[in-house]
Amino acid sequence: MIIQVRRFYGEKMNRYNFAVGVGLPVFLLIFGIGCGGEKRPDDMPALRPVKILVTQEGKPLRDAVVMIIPEEKGSKWLASGVTDECGGVTPRTLARYPGVPEGKYMVTVSKKYIVPGEFEGPLPNIAEQKRLQTLRGMNIKHDVYCLVESQYADTITTPLTLEVDRGGANETFDVGKAVYEKKK
Repeated sequence: MIIQVRRFYGEKMNRYNFAVGVGLPVFLLIFGIGCGGEKRPDDMPALRPVKILVTQEGKPLRDAVVMIIPEEKGSKWLASGVTDECGGVTPRTLARYPGVPEGKYMVTVSKKYIVPGEFEGPLPNIAEQKRLQTLRGMNIKHDVYCLVESQYADTITTPLTLEVDRGGANETFDVGKAVYEKKK
């Protein structure tokens, strides 16, 4: 095996090349076997593959939050995701497990833009300013604008629905015209 590794790396084989070329794969093989990741909840139903494409005025909408809410009362299997640069999203149930259980769902889509504002009140020292930057919205006035029509972001008014069957679902949703509405 060392001869084969030397052929791969040439005569300038050093400890780093050996560690990466031999040690890393052996480590992954030994410690990677049996690691199945996080255990799913016992009562979670089978998840089906779902792909959603979100467009606005016919163009892909990136960085939009997509929520998939069960129509069945009392169901806890909420799924969500954020669209990529192509407007696509693969929702995750409970924000963790890829896929969505079979059923009928309402779909909401929202995208917000936050315009940073000024600090209100007496100006704190530098250390306090840094601490406040980590606290969201504390004493900082900012404006929030919705970039998707409000009807699509509300579970009561959304016209978007999704039905997931045994084979999953593959849907495209258009969220109308682009808007810039200040949130109250």
